[in-house]
Amino acid sequence: MLSNKIIIGTANFDQKYGVRSKKIDQKGIRKIINYAFKKKINKFDTSASYKKSEKILGNLLQKKTKVITKLPPIPKHLSDKKIELWITKQIKQSQRKLKVKCIYALLLHRPDILLTKKGKKIYQLLINVKKKGQLKKLGISIYDFKILRKLLKFYKFDIAQVPFNVFDQRLIREKKLFNKQNKNIEIHCRSIYLQGLLHEDEKKLSKKFGIFKKNWKKWNRWLVEKNLTPIEGSLNFIYQKRNFFDNIVVGFDNIGQLAEISNYKFKNRNFNYEKFHINNNKFYKPNFLRK
Repeated sequence: MLSNKIIIGTANFDQKYGVRSKKIDQKGIRKIINYAFKKKINKFDTSASYKKSEKILGNLLQKKTKVITKLPPIPKHLSDKKIELWITKQIKQSQRKLKVKCIYALLLHRPDILLTKKGKKIYQLLINVKKKGQLKKLGISIYDFKILRKLLKFYKFDIAQVPFNVFDQRLIREKKLFNKQNKNIEIHCRSIYLQGLLHEDEKKLSKKFGIFKKNWKKWNRWLVEKNLTPIEGSLNFIYQKRNFFDNIVVGFDNIGQLAEISNYKFKNRNFNYEKFHINNNKFYKPNFLRK
């Protein structure tokens, strides 16, 4: 089962987020959280940018729960002194909303700023916050593996959150490389369903996908051939590649979806998924799936 690797994604807690996710109301959120506790799932992924998410978690979670939150993009025009004030303010706000003295993990949502002239200063500020006991782990959330490689040449992180799914298998190629740079880094995967798009019929995709519709057609035909639902096909891929990551961040619209993934049992179907990988940089741009 995958339940020991699950991190509950909260981007759609009380708000609409992504391409296919639905807004979950307070009642639905409580059900998902209570079910997660029953399954001994105690990690939640959120962000200061997710409107009410941090506050909701602060009101509902147990003390032993581990919350991973993200620092909003740091404004590039700020002076060194103002950057320190800005970071301090953001962290204090997250602590207050989450009702914790020590944040389990803080990720930079736009870590490429660390490659600018202000990068070393920003990194040291965050390391100082960690040393003071205000956060346990420091990490980054990336879309571009080239940026990850560059960052790991200069900095050490506890966590790297990266996309990973049937169409985006870059992690398989990259993991050995950046493990040499930082052997102890935790890999947290997100977008395992490609924001729900892996469940979509190619005929229902928007026009912007254009040349990529053939990839959906190949995927859907293969699912029929193997007698798999899109969720089963996606989870089978993730399970086969479970040694490439430590945790998976998954968002849910309801308890049924959480139950399906937490109870999923691998049926020894060692399929070849390599043929589904999309080798096109346009597909991996951060805003491509959200437009």
